Amino acid sequence: MPYLPVLELTRGGIVESLHHGDPRTVAFLRSSAKPFQAISLVESGAAEAFGFTPAEIALACASHLGLDQHAETARAMQAKAVVSEADLLCGTHPLEDPQTAARLHCEGREPTPNRHNCSGKHTGMLAQARHRGLPLADYINPQHPL
Repeated sequence: MPYLPVLELTRGGIVESLHHGDPRTVAFLRSSAKPFQAISLVESGAAEAFGFTPAEIALACASHLGLDQHAETARAMQAKAVVSEADLLCGTHPLEDPQTAARLHCEGREPTPNRHNCSGKHTGMLAQARHRGLPLADYINPQHPL
């Protein structure tokens, strides 16, 4: 039996999203947790100390498509925090944006970690580790002080 819609969300009179399913279903936060994870970047003073712009803080709070502007924003954050793309432990994945993926393919280039949809969050974590004098290596380990 198909699930009936349990919620219809509108914005400006237009249906923005329609949610189906059992409201008791347990789901993981995944990327929706990024803004909460970025709170400590701001509260620790790291964002201010490194002079992160609103766009850079937004990248730490969100997933992205790996567009040039996203990779460039991650690079700018890394330069300010004196970390590098090589420090990112998010890995790589195929790009969701078909034009960017096709262009990189034509140029003979593979997506790098700065194009990973979580590179902003990971760069924010590295910036906070740098600011707090914590080790950069293994910053994703649940036992890391970050």
